[in-house]
Amino acid sequence: MLILLGRSEVAEIIKHYKTTGAPLPQKIYVTRRAMPAVAALEDPDLAGIVVAVTPDLETPQLAKLRTRLGEANLAPEGALAYDATMASLFGMAAVKSGDIVVGLRVADAFKKLSDKAGTPVDFGVGPKMFVPAALTAFQSSKTVDLVGITGSLDFDASGEVCSPIAAYTLDDKGGWTKTAVYTPACPSATGAWAPAP
Repeated sequence: MLILLGRSEVAEIIKHYKTTGAPLPQKIYVTRRAMPAVAALEDPDLAGIVVAVTPDLETPQLAKLRTRLGEANLAPEGALAYDATMASLFGMAAVKSGDIVVGLRVADAFKKLSDKAGTPVDFGVGPKMFVPAALTAFQSSKTVDLVGITGSLDFDASGEVCSPIAAYTLDDKGGWTKTAVYTPACPSATGAWAPAP
């Protein structure tokens, strides 16, 4: 197996590897950012061998965001940016009233954002609905349960989001097919791979 981390340079590394005459590995694992460049190689020898492992961003929530923004081609990474922005803003809003909104206080307030018993706050329904719901909860000293565009925003003890990962396999036409999904057992670091639905 070969693991290549990077962006467009990954395609150049694969091209060079093939010129060495060495047999292709059984699997070549790449990141999401390398997917367009690897697909552009249009090399049928790579079909079924190259697998991209990436956060599972193609969610129903992303489809809702694309519709709401009128951006049918919004890159899946747009979901990450949206969630990061909204979670940061809600972290600031969750700082205790009267306290200065600074880094450590915002970081501490993040534990108020992923409480399964808290007020549901769903980014998929639009800001006119989810912003007032969150602000009302914070004003009442309550917590919220954020569901972002990328899925449930369950922050673990280190402040990271526990979320599914997808594997996409390159096909013989240069396209990518979701072949498996890793679902973590949040908040545990363990989980399991299963074929994509």
